[in-house]
Amino acid sequence: MFDIIQGDSIDLAVIITENGQVHEYSADETVRFALSESRDSSGVVISKIMSYENGDYTVSLSPAETGSLIPGKQYWFDIGLQSGSDYYRVIPCREVRIIPGISKAVTT
Repeated sequence: MFDIIQGDSIDLAVIITENGQVHEYSADETVRFALSESRDSSGVVISKIMSYENGDYTVSLSPAETGSLIPGKQYWFDIGLQSGSDYYRVIPCREVRIIPGISKAVTT
C-alpha cells in the first residue's frame, strides 16, 4: 500500500526482479502502471507507461491526475510487464490510500 495526497505530484519507482536478479531492460517490453477503483475491475482511473532509467522503472503522476482522486475512497494499483502478446503482473494488486491536501482543507 502507498499513500497519495490529493492534488500533489508523485513519482513511484520500482525495481523488477526475476529469480532474485534485477530484470534486464528490453526495448521491446512495456511496463504499465494502472490504478482502478476496485481490485477486480477492468476499468482504469489512471493508466501510464513507466519510464526506465538506471535499473528503475518510474511512473510520475501529476496534480491534475491525483486531484480527481477522492479521499477516503478505496483505489487499487498494479504493475505489469508486456512483451509482445505476453503480459506478466510484476506487482500484484495493492491498495492506494488517498489523503486530502491540508492546504485545500483549510480553504474550504
